Amino acid sequence: MIEALKRENKRLKEELEKARRQCLSLEEERRSWNEEKESLLWEQKILKQKIDDLLRRIYGRKSEKTPPGQLYLPWFQLAFEAQEEVEKELRSKAEDVEEA
Repeated sequence: MIEALKRENKRLKEELEKARRQCLSLEEERRSWNEEKESLLWEQKILKQKIDDLLRRIYGRKSEKTPPGQLYLPWFQLAFEAQEEVEKELRSKAEDVEEA
């Protein structure tokens, strides 16, 4: 009976160690996703600023009183759609991290 308990303890310790390694791996993956998310958010911020600057150059000073979201250009709509895709991907990754 003592030998059976020792074997069971050994098995449980191995399972615990395996679970710890998996946890560390998931934590590293989460950190990586967060770093990528931060990078994408900064890139998104820069791209938004560039779009705003271009709109102001196209429409002139008058547009400075008009919020960029109210100005319309076909390619501007494409930029918004691309931004929505990036945000959707970030939400998906965040949900994956939460599930893990």
